[in-house]
Amino acid sequence: MAPHSMSFSGNLLRRGVEGGKIDKRKIPPCIVLAVFALIILTGCTLGGVSLNPNQKKLPKQFGEEINTAYDVKAKAILRNASVAAEVYCAENNGSYSGMDAAALSQIEPNLKFTDGPPKEDAVSVTASVDSYTLATSSITGKIFKAVKKPDQEVIFDFRE
Repeated sequence: MAPHSMSFSGNLLRRGVEGGKIDKRKIPPCIVLAVFALIILTGCTLGGVSLNPNQKKLPKQFGEEINTAYDVKAKAILRNASVAAEVYCAENNGSYSGMDAAALSQIEPNLKFTDGPPKEDAVSVTASVDSYTLATSSITGKIFKAVKKPDQEVIFDFRE
């Protein structure tokens, strides 16, 4: 037997190997299919989509992390809205009177404001001469508030 001929499956493997180098164009399709079958059977995922219908769903931890991200986004929106409220006050001689969704939208056009109840990605605005309440909700259903009372700092209510 010559040293370069091996007794594997004959021509099947030798077709893809010439002179010790693998020519990827000559790897038999059955080998490629076998590799994909192993990936599918082991429950590997591609792009988060399971190829195995028996594979368990994402662990609960991932869902909690996603919800936390939505809550963090809502809090950031609320902080930016409170900055817009303070700009409004500075431009109106220290008064929040007349501050509404339309007024804050002119100051901060990247945020959505509403004069109604808090919504996802939209900040509810309620104001008087020397105080205001801003509120927004997360996709998780939690409501976050920023409250400015007379002669006090803004209090962020991030209780969950």
